[in-house]
Amino acid sequence: MSPIIERARAEDAAASALTEAVLAFAKENGFEQLNLEVRSDNARAIRLYEKYGFRKLCTFPDFFKIDGESIDFDLMNLELTSAGD
Repeated sequence: MSPIIERARAEDAAASALTEAVLAFAKENGFEQLNLEVRSDNARAIRLYEKYGFRKLCTFPDFFKIDGESIDFDLMNLELTSAGD
C-alpha cells in the first residue's frame, strides 16, 4: 500500500475516533443535539459527519474570505434524542 493511502486511512481513523468520542461525551452529558460548521468544499469531512448521522441544514454562501477567495460553509445538525425521550 502506498504511503499516501496509508496516511489517508490513518487520518480517517483518527477523525472517526475523535467524532465517536465527542458523540459519546455529548450523549453521556445529556446533549439533545449537536451542530457543526464545515466548509462546503470539504467533501471528506462532510462524508464523515454524514456517516455518523449529521444532516445538512443550510449553506452560508460567501461567509468568509481566505486570500480573497469567498468560502461557503454548511451548517450540519445531529439530533441525539428520539421523539419519545
